[in-house]
Amino acid sequence: MATKTKTSQKSEIPVEQYLNGSSEHDNSFTLNLYLDAIKTGIFSEPETAVRIYAHLRDALVSLAEHPEKVITEFDRHTGELTVDQKLFLADNLDTYFRRTVFGEEENYLDKVSKPLAAYLDRLKIESGRKQITSGDLRQTLQELFQKEIANLPAYFEQLTPKERMNFLCKLMPFIMSRAEPDEKKSSGLSFDWL
Repeated sequence: MATKTKTSQKSEIPVEQYLNGSSEHDNSFTLNLYLDAIKTGIFSEPETAVRIYAHLRDALVSLAEHPEKVITEFDRHTGELTVDQKLFLADNLDTYFRRTVFGEEENYLDKVSKPLAAYLDRLKIESGRKQITSGDLRQTLQELFQKEIANLPAYFEQLTPKERMNFLCKLMPFIMSRAEPDEKKSSGLSFDWL
């Protein structure tokens, strides 16, 4: 379900300018963001995501010597957005800053990317997104199987007789316990000598 932008942050600059700037590197990241915004539907107008991202990216680059202002600046540009929209932008900016080298200094943007990454973690917690653990995955699969078990009779009816027999043979080890020889009811034949 698409989340609507609370306020439209329109600009006089057409979105094409953000996608066709002087830096191929920046254009590539901006285009990927634009396509992700279309695909996810987080923004009712993907152009809004592009405009905010481009302005915010430039503002944060200028703060490389002032990391204490990164979060304040991010909030200033995204104050009226939803948590999911902020998370979308922070995630894309984090990726951009981790994969971008400015000038001779390879770690120049670390002062921006580290506070941004911490803020991104906080946004993930606020949005209810967390790392999926194997326990979470197991529980999800169990719930999925419980729901599908109710549909098994209908699925079974759609199978051919050969497919039904194959299905039953494959399920048999999970349903029936392995038969153990009962010495009291033995037919009298003994294979102990083997």
